[in-house]
Amino acid sequence: MSTQANTGIPFSYSQSQSPIRLLELPPALLSLVTSHSPPIIQIKAAPTPANTTGPRGSGDHAVLCTPTQTFSLRHVHCSNSILLIQPSEPPPPSPVEDEQQQAFPLTSTGLKAVATAGSWLELIPVTPDCASILREKIPVYHGWTDNHPVPPAMEEPISRARLLDSIPVSDAEFSIAWDALLAFETDSGEAFRPSAAAILKAISEINTSATAESFSLSTPSGFTVSAILGMLDDVEMPAGLVMAVIGGMCDRVEESMDDNAWRLNTDKCCVSGNWGASIERSNFDHRIRLHG
Repeated sequence: MSTQANTGIPFSYSQSQSPIRLLELPPALLSLVTSHSPPIIQIKAAPTPANTTGPRGSGDHAVLCTPTQTFSLRHVHCSNSILLIQPSEPPPPSPVEDEQQQAFPLTSTGLKAVATAGSWLELIPVTPDCASILREKIPVYHGWTDNHPVPPAMEEPISRARLLDSIPVSDAEFSIAWDALLAFETDSGEAFRPSAAAILKAISEINTSATAESFSLSTPSGFTVSAILGMLDDVEMPAGLVMAVIGGMCDRVEESMDDNAWRLNTDKCCVSGNWGASIERSNFDHRIRLHG
């Protein structure tokens, strides 16, 4: 009879297996979620691409969004099952154990398989065309003239927050496309994207009011949006549109004590003489030029 102690580890399967889904994280994303200040990670539903084939081609798939990046989730099958185990107490001794087992019982903590996975989810970085998605979802604001009256209030306003929740892109990618389209919200929370004519008229109104007040948009100390809105108090122009146009023409003044100070960016605008305005479209953004 052997006198060596039995050092085996008891292993068993749980009768009720817990459902699990494994997610493989790229190194950069793993570092992000294990940092001292991990960001909020979201999983959003996304329409299946048009070129997807197979029985799941007509369904939806999901994306994972960090604050700045979007990842497509791909289902990967493996040939060997992956077991999720946890420590368990060793089983009680059996009355029919042989003499060797009774002499050297299993005293170590055992392991129990509580879940089994035959696949995992792989993350693939993607660059969604957020601007095209927003163009389809955000109605066009044509202005506040007699020919194009202010759109009536919607029963269910499409707000910026609602769009962000429903579109499968990261917050940063959404914000870049939103700003490039000069999209804005009305006081009632409805999202719009202005037409070229509406942007031209907004620039003209800002220019006219600033000229009448001898107000400079290119002063080194910058100006505030509230100052512009004050000059436009008699103009029926949405405040959100004014802020969007200013954001398209100007940059924030970093060295200013006021967090909301702006200064005209000459790289975005071409200025000469008395201001007039023209606008060009390039891809999905509006390139604004002021000219004499």
